[in-house]
Amino acid sequence: MKQARRSRWRILYKFHRYAGLSAGIILIMLSITGIFLNHTNDLQLDKKFVSSPAILDWYGISSPEIEAAFPISQHWISQAGQQVYLDSQVIFTSTAVIVGAVNTPEYIAIAFHDFILLVTHAGELIEKVDQQNIEKIAVTDTDNIYVQRLGQVYYSDDALLSWQISEHATLKWSSDELLTPEIQERLQAAIIPTILRYERVMLDIHSGRFFGTYGVFVVDLAGVLFMLLAISGTWIWLKHNLKHWGGRRSKK
Repeated sequence: MKQARRSRWRILYKFHRYAGLSAGIILIMLSITGIFLNHTNDLQLDKKFVSSPAILDWYGISSPEIEAAFPISQHWISQAGQQVYLDSQVIFTSTAVIVGAVNTPEYIAIAFHDFILLVTHAGELIEKVDQQNIEKIAVTDTDNIYVQRLGQVYYSDDALLSWQISEHATLKWSSDELLTPEIQERLQAAIIPTILRYERVMLDIHSGRFFGTYGVFVVDLAGVLFMLLAISGTWIWLKHNLKHWGGRRSKK
């Protein structure tokens, strides 16, 4: 009987020891990520973005495709997803697709199918001008703006306040072109770091989702081990102390 009791205590000691070692790594990971998450605002984890290619690849994140790009003098107007860029600077958000962009000494005109944006050369929005069924946009040396709508060409010589039918036959329409490698690289560098926040990564590591389905299972299993460790640890502590108290009483 006494031998069987000793055997059960020996199993309990071994379980407590090896379960503690197994759960130790998970506990350290949870502790570190928990501390970071507890100070999300102080560390601005919800405002900082991950730029590590390895982590972005792990999440399967790639830069949105450049859907349209139009050269204007020394700069580019381009669109990736819902973001419209002046070189690598976001200047507008829209689900509409750009059909062309032109540059004048006073402003940049960016044409979409149903409206035209006027922005400064620094990328600040001046005005949004509604115009339906725009197919193309062009500018001449006199800085008149031309658009083609349903096959008819119109022009404006007063900053898009009024439009007249045009018979101009030799317009150079704004056309979609491939970005230069330099602008492409700058644009990719501007887009990718705005996708994944550090807070999301910390939350995923803390929950185990960072490591996929098995990661969540391992964290759940670690939670069960923590509870069993608390129970076995309390049990072992009580056994030692009860034995200690019993010994002191018998001496008295």
